[in-house]
Amino acid sequence: MMGNASMNDTTSDNLSIGLADAIRNISAMITAGADYFDVASAAVQCVVTMLPGARAVVVKVHRHSRAATVLAVANAPFMDSTQEIELTASSIIVLAKNEPFRVHHELCTDENRLFSVAAGFPAEADDVMSAKAVPRPDRQSIVLALVSDPETASQANSVLMTISELLMALCAGQDASLMHSRGLVDIARAKKEWEKTADALPEIVCLVDQDGNVVRANRTVERWGLGAVNAAPGLHVHALFHRDCNAEVCPFRDAVSLTVAAQASNGYLESAIADKVLDRVLIVRIRLMADLPMEATDNSHPCAVVVVSDTSVLQKAQQELSDLNQDLERRVHERTEQLENANRDLEEEIVRRSFAENDLQGSRDELANLTQLLINSQEDERRRLSRELHDSLGQSLGAIKYSLERVAAMHENPKHGNPADEMDGIIDSIALAIKETRSMAVSLRPPLLDDIGTASAIGWLCQNFAETFSQIEFRINVDVSNSDIPDTLSTPLYRIAQEALNNVVKHAVAKTVKVALRIDEGTLRLEVFDDGVGFDNRTNDTGSFKRLGKIGRLGMRERALNSNGKLTIESRLGEGTKVSGEWSLHNHQQNVE
Repeated sequence: MMGNASMNDTTSDNLSIGLADAIRNISAMITAGADYFDVASAAVQCVVTMLPGARAVVVKVHRHSRAATVLAVANAPFMDSTQEIELTASSIIVLAKNEPFRVHHELCTDENRLFSVAAGFPAEADDVMSAKAVPRPDRQSIVLALVSDPETASQANSVLMTISELLMALCAGQDASLMHSRGLVDIARAKKEWEKTADALPEIVCLVDQDGNVVRANRTVERWGLGAVNAAPGLHVHALFHRDCNAEVCPFRDAVSLTVAAQASNGYLESAIADKVLDRVLIVRIRLMADLPMEATDNSHPCAVVVVSDTSVLQKAQQELSDLNQDLERRVHERTEQLENANRDLEEEIVRRSFAENDLQGSRDELANLTQLLINSQEDERRRLSRELHDSLGQSLGAIKYSLERVAAMHENPKHGNPADEMDGIIDSIALAIKETRSMAVSLRPPLLDDIGTASAIGWLCQNFAETFSQIEFRINVDVSNSDIPDTLSTPLYRIAQEALNNVVKHAVAKTVKVALRIDEGTLRLEVFDDGVGFDNRTNDTGSFKRLGKIGRLGMRERALNSNGKLTIESRLGEGTKVSGEWSLHNHQQNVE
């Protein structure tokens, strides 16, 4: 008993001495600036000092607990620092890492050992393994483990717990101090970086006090040509931009007034100024610092941030863009108007072409009808001439031949009669044949056109109609001379007048007919107007054309077109008909030349 008591006293003394030495050594190392891993190595030596014969190791467990790195060892000559050792899933080190707030104990067996290999840590069957994790604020997994004999195993729990708490307490202070130092360094670095960032800004940034004086400014002041940046502090922000401004009214001075900014919503004010002094378009922004009231008495501290931006280039670009947009809109409007006009002209051209095609088709139909009528007219005229030649001239020539044969018989045999008496009848028959021949020649081409001229022939034609159709009153006004009418217009003019008068006497049932032939400003005009029954001039069917005679309206129009003239027929039911023909004498004069 006395022996055991003496051993316990010795162990207690070792623990007390070792703990004191550990606190002193570790504190000295922390004060000297040793890193955490050096402190861990000292802690391992303290463990074996307090527990003689024990073997200790401190390891850093990898993230997924599959392996560990040896940081320091004591009484384990076969294990080296920085050695990588694989861990089993049931390793006590893994258990300590997962439960860091208590000390773990296990007996040493082949199946249950500290590491997956026994190298460096030979153990007896009754040796005890102990392990305790040391929590770290940086979440590193550090585990302190030892193997001791049964006699010292009871003190292992206290040793590991004490060393662990000591490391946490001492290192926490070191970490806090280090973090504070690093924080100051980071703050200084951040301040320098922000100063560089502010100096690189294109805007002028000023910290001003409650009187509007500059406390600090960025180097953009120099780039704007407002002076050295180290001369800016102490100047009023207005004087910084306008050195010698004495104007009673200065928009920039009003814009940088902190009093106005204090009255603005949320202590923020933004103004746009076309500054004539700097010849720039400026945007002035003032934001009061929320943690420093305007009535603060310490002028050394800034109370507002003034940011002045130059938007001259932007304003110029916007103005150019606006001008470009207006010009583009104008050009688009003009182009749109041109396209609309072109579309409208195209639509009108399409309509005109449609009408022209319809007119062309109508002209083709009229031409076909006219051709057929001309063929029919030629055949009728041939039949008429054939009939007249046969019935009139042929009969007369046959009678003359018969009479001449009788005269020849009388001459041979006087008893048949006196030839002289028969000759009077023959002469009369010849005279009649001559008259009939002249009548047929007149129907083919009036000789008056060649004998007395076109104007006189038309006058004679009208008089002839007036004498023949005495129930109709003819009013004739021929106000041109024969020499005024070109030879090229002689026949078409006469035939159109003849056809128009034929249509009047055949179809119009008129009481009065007016015929006018005159020249107006180089244009020859022929007009035939009657007050008869008229017809529907909008009807284009062939039947209506036939009512106007064998050649009728188509024939007159064709004669006018072929002679470079224009023929119009105006008529309404019950209101009579007007036939008008026009020919430009200038065109016919050129043709003659």
